[in-house]
Amino acid sequence: MRYLMVVPVPFFALDDGAAIESAFAKHLKELLDSLAPTVTELEVFAPAMSAAQRETAKASLATLRPATDRIHFTAAYPHGRGRAAALLGLPGLVGRLWRAIGRTAWVHAGASPLFAPFENVALALGCLRRRHTIYVIDIDHRASVRMKRATGAWSRGVCLRRRLIHDPWQALQHHLARIFCSTLFLKGKAMVRDYGRGRPHVHHILDCAHSADMLLTPSALAAKGDAQRRRGGLRACYFGRLVAYKGVDRMLRAVRQARDLGADVTFDVYGDGEEFGRLQGLAGELGLAGVARFHGARPYGPAFFQELAGLDLLLAAPLHEDTPRSAIDAQALGIGVLSFDTYYYADLASDGAGVVTVPWPDHDAMSSALVALAADRERIVDLGVCGVAFASANTQERWLARRAAWTPGIAAGTNPK
Repeated sequence: MRYLMVVPVPFFALDDGAAIESAFAKHLKELLDSLAPTVTELEVFAPAMSAAQRETAKASLATLRPATDRIHFTAAYPHGRGRAAALLGLPGLVGRLWRAIGRTAWVHAGASPLFAPFENVALALGCLRRRHTIYVIDIDHRASVRMKRATGAWSRGVCLRRRLIHDPWQALQHHLARIFCSTLFLKGKAMVRDYGRGRPHVHHILDCAHSADMLLTPSALAAKGDAQRRRGGLRACYFGRLVAYKGVDRMLRAVRQARDLGADVTFDVYGDGEEFGRLQGLAGELGLAGVARFHGARPYGPAFFQELAGLDLLLAAPLHEDTPRSAIDAQALGIGVLSFDTYYYADLASDGAGVVTVPWPDHDAMSSALVALAADRERIVDLGVCGVAFASANTQERWLARRAAWTPGIAAGTNPK
């Protein structure tokens, strides 16, 4: 049987498959394995990249082929289309979704923006055709309006429209999903509390990407701890997309201030994006040449993990709510996390992960924390130990097994008519 995943993650169509973001490609293969033997094929219904978009993202893409991976891709619409195109293309999208849902027993999707209906249309059609509907939300954006107003990213008018129109629309979709969908997977304890309202089919998920084989072994972790105690300096890093809301500019300023206060801190940056050039320029302006090193994007996999494993601390300075898998990937490699105290990182810290938080969005506080951590080698080692223990209990395999157990029809192999 086939499982349909309707997502806004873009792919590039190839003659014999598709190219898609490498960490997501790995996740798709693990997801399919976790649903076996009931599910034999996975269909991804998603926006299609242009050749130019693929060229920009090619360093972070991996290839999946239906013949070997049993994962098929169907183009939903051109990636990057505007609101008008989204609304004008809705009748054709409904037709394509109707046919795709006819090939499947499960419809996996989430909420959609008001003027770009997509995933919510798939869920509505899935309910209409009596399929198992899996509603997945990987971020709680309720505080983002306040945060974007505070940072100046949005004007007062934009924030007012978001608060009065768009946020209620998102909340309505969450409540409707609780009523009509088979299963809800929500990333955030507060979301489960506020929208699940105690219903047994509403579950908290962590949605990790790392596999058990990515974890540092006990001997490797002990060796890393010994090396960290012996050597001086603090090797901080960031890996992910280089876009403005990730706050990498604030990380650079925190590193500069920490060095000015006498801390031997270096900063390795992995990733590509629209901010790459600006951030390199800012590093130069701050006098961080040779201290802040920009490595570009790396495919998600063992070679990249090996490159990261010698680092001490992942920095996270999101300017609005963000739930990147990199936080737990870092933990799996014995890398502690220093972050602004947004809900995701606060949840991780409260659950015993190797995470230190400072007030949002205070890069001065991050700088002070860097100074303290650089002077406390044992604390750095402890963060790595806590991180590996947390990541061991929260591998992708464990979470996918839980999700499979919570997904109707998987254990029984039922196929709704």
